[in-house]
Amino acid sequence: MKVQSYIKQGIELVPVEIEVSLMPGVPNIHFLGQPDALIKESVLRIKSALKNQGYSMPQGQQVVVNLRPAQLKKQSQGLDLAVAAAYLWETGQVPNPPGQDVKLYGELDLQGAVIVPDDLKSLLRYSKHTSVMTGLSHESFEFETRQIGYLNELDSPTDVKPNQRVRHYTRPSRQNLKFPVELSKSMAVVAAGEHPCLFAGPAGSGKTTCIEAIHSLLDHPQDREFEQARQIHRILGGDLEWRPCIQPHHSVSEVAMVGGGYPVRPGIISKAHGGVLVLDELLEFNSQVKESLREPIQKGYVTVARRDQVVKLPARFLLLATSNLCPCGDLVPDKMPNCRYSLIRCRSYLEKLSGPLLDRFHMLEMTEPYSGGEEVGVEAIFQKVQSAITFRKQYRQQMLPNALIADDIVEAWVKKYDLESVMPELRMSRRRRMALVKIARTLADLEAREAMSPQHIDQAMQWTFLNFKKLATIFN
Repeated sequence: MKVQSYIKQGIELVPVEIEVSLMPGVPNIHFLGQPDALIKESVLRIKSALKNQGYSMPQGQQVVVNLRPAQLKKQSQGLDLAVAAAYLWETGQVPNPPGQDVKLYGELDLQGAVIVPDDLKSLLRYSKHTSVMTGLSHESFEFETRQIGYLNELDSPTDVKPNQRVRHYTRPSRQNLKFPVELSKSMAVVAAGEHPCLFAGPAGSGKTTCIEAIHSLLDHPQDREFEQARQIHRILGGDLEWRPCIQPHHSVSEVAMVGGGYPVRPGIISKAHGGVLVLDELLEFNSQVKESLREPIQKGYVTVARRDQVVKLPARFLLLATSNLCPCGDLVPDKMPNCRYSLIRCRSYLEKLSGPLLDRFHMLEMTEPYSGGEEVGVEAIFQKVQSAITFRKQYRQQMLPNALIADDIVEAWVKKYDLESVMPELRMSRRRRMALVKIARTLADLEAREAMSPQHIDQAMQWTFLNFKKLATIFN
C-alpha cells in the first residue's frame, strides 16, 4: 500500500511516498529510507495508538515502511498518521480509501488521537486539488483538509474547504522625523526601487535613523515571500506583521549569519528574507561574515551543506549598511580631516571593505553632519515613494522593484529610450552599469515619467559611480 505524506526540507514541507508491506518476521515496524530519530521513535506511538483504537498487529509478520525518495534524510512531525493508515488499509482492517489525491499528515498520541502538526502551515506548494488528511483544527488552511479526531475515523473524515485568507499587514509607524533635502531624495530612491545602499559618513550624521525610516517606507510584501518569511520566523520562535527588519550585532558569526547546524536551521539572512538586513557599522563585521553575503545578495538564496544535508534557504533582502570612514568617526570627504589617528591606520580601516562586496551596493550615500537648511518630513517622502510604486505597477505592470529586474530587461530599457549614447564611457563593472540604469529608472518613476532621460542617468551617476570614486580616493 502506497500513500503520500510530507517531510521537512529547509523551511518547507515537500511530498514523500510511503510504501507499507508485510514480511515474515517478528511483529514490529521497520523504517527504510534514512528516517531521523523522531521518525524512528514513532514506532511505539503507532503501535500504542493501533492497540488502543482496537486494531491488531500482524501475527508472525513484520511491517516494512519504505520512504521515497530514498536518498534524502527524512525529517517530519506528521508521518505517524500516514504509516498507521497505510498499515490498516494494507491489512484490510479499514476499507481502502476512494481513489482521490489525498495526502496524510498528522501526529498520533498513545491513545490514537490525531493531532495537527505545528508545521502544517509550512505547506506552501500545493495545487487546488490538494487534500490533506490531518487532525481536528480550529485554524483555517489555504488548501482542503480532511479532518479526523481519532484513528478509528479514517473512513469517515470531515471535509473542510480551503479558506482564502485576506492578509492584513501592519506597517511600522512613521515617526515625525525630518531629513535634509538631498538625503530625503536618496531615501526615496532606496525605498521606491529597493536598491542596496551604503550610508557612509561621520558619527551623528543620521545614518542609522535614515535606515530605520526607510523600512517603514517600503512597498507591501509579496504574499508568497511574506509566507516564507513568516515560516522562518516561526521556526526561530517568532512571527511577523510586516516585512522584517533585522539588525545583527557586528560580532555575529558566519554560521549565525548564513545558517547552519544539523539539522540545518535558517540564519540571519534568511530571517531578513523579504525585508531589510541592516549592517550597522559594516566595517566592524568579520571579513568572512561580510564576504558570505555576496552570493545571497546576487541570487536571493543561500545553499547550506551540512554532513548529508544540502538545504536551499531563501534569502532575498534589501541590504542597507552604515559605516564611518575612519576609526575616529569624524572624517568627512572633501573637508579638512580632524583625526587623531595616523594616515596608515585610517587607510587600513577602509581596506576592510572589499571591492566585490562594495560592488553589490547599488548606491553609496555620503552623509554629513546637519548644518541647517530646508528639510523634508518622513510623511512627504512616504507619499512620494508610494506614488512611484503605483506608477510602476500601473504603467509597466511591474510587480518587482527595479533593483530585482533581470539584466536583459534593463538592457532593453537602454535601447528603448536610446540611452546608449549618453551612458558614461567609464571603466565600470557590468553590475555597476546595471545599477546605474536601474536607479535612473527609479528616478523616472519618482517623477511619474514613462521615459528615462539623460538627466536621470546624470543624477544616478552621483550615487552609483562618483561617490564610489570619491571613497576610493579619499586619502589621496
